[in-house]
Amino acid sequence: MNRPHAAAWLALAALAAMVAWSPGAVAETKKPAAAAAPTGDRIVFSGKVYCSLVRAVPLPFHGIIEQLRVRSGQKVAQGEILVTYRLSPVSVLQLTRRLNPSEIDQILVQLARVDRAMDEAKLKVQQAQNLAGQDLAPPEGLQRARRALNLVRRQRAALISQLNSARQLAKQDRELVASLLGGRAPVGQVPDTAALVSPIAGHVIWVHPDLRPGAEMKPTNPAVVIGVMQPMVVRSQVHEIEALKLSLGDKAEVRVESLPGQVFMARISRIAWSPVTLDPRKPSYYQVELVLDNPKLALKMGLKAQVTVVPKPRVKPPPAGTAPSGG
Repeated sequence: MNRPHAAAWLALAALAAMVAWSPGAVAETKKPAAAAAPTGDRIVFSGKVYCSLVRAVPLPFHGIIEQLRVRSGQKVAQGEILVTYRLSPVSVLQLTRRLNPSEIDQILVQLARVDRAMDEAKLKVQQAQNLAGQDLAPPEGLQRARRALNLVRRQRAALISQLNSARQLAKQDRELVASLLGGRAPVGQVPDTAALVSPIAGHVIWVHPDLRPGAEMKPTNPAVVIGVMQPMVVRSQVHEIEALKLSLGDKAEVRVESLPGQVFMARISRIAWSPVTLDPRKPSYYQVELVLDNPKLALKMGLKAQVTVVPKPRVKPPPAGTAPSGG
């Protein structure tokens, strides 16, 4: 080895020794690493915003719209009239037949015939008793007359039961028709106009696009949709690994792409115990629902949301066979 190379190697060795034995280097090697702050395992997933309760209002009968009293976003009370419409002649005829069933009249006619047959059967029993008491007829005649009377009585009891059932069904059907007509109870006649009323208190979230004054519409479901917008819910499908870490009541932050900068606080209200699909070739996803306040009605149904959950820490059970601490 020539002298220049030997001198260079000696210089490098001396420099390495100085760095290795410097006080700062020794302190740095002995100093322990700083522990990470316990931020917890955050679970992030996406979902859709829904009304906490949704009710569809159908148009049950064919008719012509007279008034449309609501619009999307309008607040309505339970029982408030949403739409009025004039029933078509065909609908009036069908409802008239429905509210005046012929079954009850037919049963009453049969009952009258059975009552007449019962009077005749009672008379025959009385005559048979008189003849048997005077030894003018055999006892078998009296027995036949009594059997005939019992048969007529059973027929009458069956007709009475049918009549009561028919009247009860007719009453329930009248109440149903009155509800479908907007709470108007028809007695013998069908009104010319009907109304759609709100079944719950909430906001109008959808109106049929063809629903307008003067429009002729066939029975439609739904014609109007009412939703409860305070509170709202977020529904998501969460992967099985993350779903098992969630618990009811876990708090979450919800951010909506359409509302940048706004954060909504929520909590988990439902966790399904059955996956969306049981296909063994695919991972399982579980339906998770969170409830969140919407006091200013900023959230609308269908908005895409991102959910961030910090699950509650779970206490691990002691290993099997471990003796409990204490005396």
